[in-house]
Amino acid sequence: MAKNLVEWGDVVDCTAILNLAICGNFVYDLSPLLCHAKRAVLTINVAGFSVGTLFGVVLAVVIFLRDYSLLPVVQIQFNAANAPSRIDRAAVERERLTQQPQWLLGLELEGFIFFGSAHRVDKQVITALQNEANISYLILDFRRVQGIDASAAAVFRKIIRRVQQQQGTVFFAGLSPDVQQALASALPDFEHIYLDLDHALEAAEDGYLQQHSLFTPTTTPQPVVSLSAALLPYGKLREVAAESVLIAEGQAASGLYFIVHGSVSVRSHDRMGKPIRLRRFTEGTVIGEMSHYLQRPTSAAVVADSALTVLCLSPQAIAALEQHQPQLAICLHQTVATVLAQRLLATNQSLQAAIA
Repeated sequence: MAKNLVEWGDVVDCTAILNLAICGNFVYDLSPLLCHAKRAVLTINVAGFSVGTLFGVVLAVVIFLRDYSLLPVVQIQFNAANAPSRIDRAAVERERLTQQPQWLLGLELEGFIFFGSAHRVDKQVITALQNEANISYLILDFRRVQGIDASAAAVFRKIIRRVQQQQGTVFFAGLSPDVQQALASALPDFEHIYLDLDHALEAAEDGYLQQHSLFTPTTTPQPVVSLSAALLPYGKLREVAAESVLIAEGQAASGLYFIVHGSVSVRSHDRMGKPIRLRRFTEGTVIGEMSHYLQRPTSAAVVADSALTVLCLSPQAIAALEQHQPQLAICLHQTVATVLAQRLLATNQSLQAAIA
């Protein structure tokens, strides 16, 4: 038996046996990976090592691009109810924004986007526009996108035109410098680019409220408005320039601040050290309450968005108020408790909508 095998090996070349075996199994083998591997080996045997290696590399790249294009590029889809901005809005404004939340379509993207994955984003937008004809704003969040190619940028140009045809507006958020540069070549006149998702959400909400004549941040009544006048004898009015720090991060408790005019942003840093906006408060509300009542340093900085007027009520002034006008002091603490309850309610509603 062994002698017959040796004689057969002398007559038939081993490479030919390998090629015949691969060709035979190739027809019946249903595993795509084995088929691709056998094609590469067959090419090496037939055309030579260099050509076969090149074929294998090209085949691997094609397989990778095909498989990568099948990965979900849209990680999260959201609307105005389950992804509100971090703006402290009046109840009537928040109710209008969430009454029919489908006016906003948000897509959180991830990975490297090229033609195949960008085309699937386009298809998802088309489906949403067909199902919801009243979409006014589309926000594309690029904060988890590593890069895009020229073909993907062209697809995003089509998406913008498609939304504009239905009287909608597209916002880009969280663009890295590389992604922004790649998009700039295909969209040289595009201006709706925002630092992060929260700023894009704020702009979309402002635009939607203006369309419905409900955006009135300077006249919206807040619980502390009627109280501010009574507190003037105990407090101190302070003018703060734009981008100035009102409360520094880590600062000791310094009392309560009532925003008379303007707005402030509560800012901190993420784990990568990148600055982020935690919350934005407009006039007619109070800040600094957590640090004051817990008697602990502030956990974030409060910065004036524009020229700001605040009524500062120091701990000493609050103590004097409690001593000389206890009824007014009780009203003050009840009002602050109401503000905190409203903020907690808004947070709970947002969490419930997010997990619904």
